[in-house]
Amino acid sequence: MTTPSPFLALSSGEYDDVLDDIIAAVKDRRDVIARASFFTWKPGDKATLVNLSPKYLIGAPVTVQSRKNTRIEVRIDFDWLTAHPEVTRFRGPITAKPNMLTRRA
Repeated sequence: MTTPSPFLALSSGEYDDVLDDIIAAVKDRRDVIARASFFTWKPGDKATLVNLSPKYLIGAPVTVQSRKNTRIEVRIDFDWLTAHPEVTRFRGPITAKPNMLTRRA
């Protein structure tokens, strides 16, 4: 016998009475993962911006400058800024949460 997928159970309404609890648990787990990944970032690491606002910055390549408290200070790569002059106000450092970054080679 196979175990039903939790996604099917969610979509069928099986967990409707505890949806808020599930959402809170997912958020808490993402925070734990983000805190753990914070310490793996170091100056010079290359990343891509994800999961942030303004949305037009999603996909921008960045370089880690430093870590500050629970945030990571990054700078958008010059070549990307040159190709996207509409975002020149982000020439300086940007402070991001670890879950707003994905590593790139």
